[in-house]
Amino acid sequence: MRIFLDTNVVYDFVSKRQPFYDAAALLIREAILKNYTIQISSLSVVNISYTTQKTHDTSMANLAVASMLQSFELTPINQQIIEEAHLSGWKDFEDAVQYFSAIQDNADVIITRNQKDYEENKIPILNPEEGLKWLREVKE
Repeated sequence: MRIFLDTNVVYDFVSKRQPFYDAAALLIREAILKNYTIQISSLSVVNISYTTQKTHDTSMANLAVASMLQSFELTPINQQIIEEAHLSGWKDFEDAVQYFSAIQDNADVIITRNQKDYEENKIPILNPEEGLKWLREVKE
């Protein structure tokens, strides 16, 4: 099973951002316990590093990157994904990039706090609470 986490969920986790941290942490814990692959896009690493450096400092940003590299499988961002996202006409280009990156790397589900921004759904698009419930119910 391949669980793709949107940038906002990953940032909630690595920065312990409240009130969202608990749901993100429980979801990630459940996926790890089930030996599922947790995916994030390489774009998330860049965005989270930048945001963490601006809101905290370079040291914290470096720790966030190290944590992401250790905990998650990175999905690539390439020309095909950028073109698909661009041609999709989505209002939020960054979410389109996330979506097509997840699809290209065979994710089974996308977990995000911005479900409304995902304008296609070839796979389930769930918020962290729904994702945790889904993980607990799925049988493999």
